[in-house]
Amino acid sequence: MKRFYPFALFLVFAGFIYNESIQYPHGIVGLTRLNGEGCVCHNIEAATAVNVRITGPDSLAQGTTAEYTVTVTGGAVHSAGFNAAARTGLLSVSDTSAKKIDSELTHTSPKVFTNDTVRWKFSYTAPASVMTDTLYAVGLSADGNGFPSSGDIWNHSPNFPVRVVSVIPVELSSFSVTAERGVPVIKWNTASETNNSGFTVERSRDGNQSWETAGFMNGAGTTTEPHSYIFKDNLAKGALLSYRLKQTDFNGAFRYYGPVQVNLENTPEKYLTASNYPNPFNPVTTISYTLPSAGTLAIMIFNAAGALVHQDFVSSSGSVSGQTVWNAENNSTGIYYIHLNFSGSDEVRLSKTIKSVLLK
Repeated sequence: MKRFYPFALFLVFAGFIYNESIQYPHGIVGLTRLNGEGCVCHNIEAATAVNVRITGPDSLAQGTTAEYTVTVTGGAVHSAGFNAAARTGLLSVSDTSAKKIDSELTHTSPKVFTNDTVRWKFSYTAPASVMTDTLYAVGLSADGNGFPSSGDIWNHSPNFPVRVVSVIPVELSSFSVTAERGVPVIKWNTASETNNSGFTVERSRDGNQSWETAGFMNGAGTTTEPHSYIFKDNLAKGALLSYRLKQTDFNGAFRYYGPVQVNLENTPEKYLTASNYPNPFNPVTTISYTLPSAGTLAIMIFNAAGALVHQDFVSSSGSVSGQTVWNAENNSTGIYYIHLNFSGSDEVRLSKTIKSVLLK
C-alpha cells in the first residue's frame, strides 16, 4: 500500500510563497489543468475569491508570436505566484520576474500586489499547423507568512483557446540591405498584407546575438496590392551589421523576417542579384544569381511556416553568374521564400530573399 508523506509534500510546495525575511526556492510548474491539480499544498480546493485570467489574441496565423498576460487579483493580496502552460505552442519569457522550466512558465520570485493586482507578461508562438491550441494558468495569492496555510488561496484561470489559422499576415516577396555611401538601405516588398500594423526594423551589431530598434514603418493594413518599403539607417555604427523585420498585426501578433547582412567597410558597388524562373512553378524552378566576388553562396528555401525545406551551397573563385535548380516534387503547394546569403572572401556580406509560389 502506498504511503502518504505530508511533510514531503509541504517541502515541495514551500517555495511557492515567500516572506520578506526568508527566501525560498521560487517557481514551480505542473500545476495547471494541463497536467496538474493546482496549488493543493496550500488549500485542497480552488477559491473563487482569487481571480486568475489570461488575456491576449484569441487567433494567430501559423508560426506567429504574440504577447499575453496572466493576471491575479483577490485573495490575501500580499504576494502572488503563477504557472502557465500551453498544450502545443511554444511559451517564452518576456517578463524579468518570470522564468521557463521545461516547456512551462513560472515566477522567479512572487510579486507583491499593487492595487489588488499582479501581472506577468509572456510570449506565445503558434504551432505550424492549423488547429485550436489551449493556454492554461494557475495563480496563488499568498499571505506572506512564509508557510503554506489557509491564508494562501489559489485558483485556475479559465482555459484560453487560441485558433491557429492559415492566413499569412504579410507575404514578403523580397528583403535586402545594401550600403549606399556608407548608409545601410533596407528594402522590402510585400505581395499582400492582412491586418498589418507595421514593420519594426531591428539592427544587430554583434552577429545576431542582440537586437535594437532602428526604426518603424507603418504597414498598409489589409491589401492585395504590392507595396514597396525603403528604410535608411542613418544612425548605424559599425562594420558588419545585420537587419531583420518584426512585422506586427493590429492584434499584437508578430513574426520576424530575415536577418540580412551588410558590411559598411566594403564598396557600395558590390551587389548580389538573383531571381527564379518560372514563378509560379511546378515542380521545378531555376534560381539564377550573380556574385560580385570570390566566396560562398548559401541558398536556403523556407516554407510559409518558416521551416527549412531545402538548402544548397555554391563556391566561386571570382565574380560569376550561375544557376541552380530546385525540384520541389516532394513539397506541397504554397508560398516559399528563397533566401540567398553571400559571404565573400574579401569579407563582403550580401543577402537577398525571393518569394516563389509552387502550384501543383
